[in-house]
Amino acid sequence: MIAAKHLKDLRLKNSYTQEYLATELGVSQKTYSNLENGIAKITLEHLINMATVYKMEVVDLTAQLTSSSPVFMTELKEQHKESSSYDLYNGVNADLTLELLASYKAQIDNLIKLNAVLEERVRDLAIGL
Repeated sequence: MIAAKHLKDLRLKNSYTQEYLATELGVSQKTYSNLENGIAKITLEHLINMATVYKMEVVDLTAQLTSSSPVFMTELKEQHKESSSYDLYNGVNADLTLELLASYKAQIDNLIKLNAVLEERVRDLAIGL
């Protein structure tokens, strides 16, 4: 779970405006504000674009945005005490983590396929020279 406060803190730490990040993410300022306020959900595409803006890996960005304060952890324990898939030590919903990993793997697989196609095209162009 990404804490909206961490999203705002990271933006302020880097002296970015909501307008700037909204533009970089391809969303309106209102939508970005909703992300920071926890009204809208952050998508994988948002995370990838934010990682690019902040010049960090998606995994590092996710870890930074999910790091939790003791108060936040207490709230999570109350909200998820019945959930067996919730890892309270790490503050991560295991089901969501598996979904993200599957999504990352699918994206990596697609990039590998695209890379193979591009390499083949480059070879074809080189042969044609």
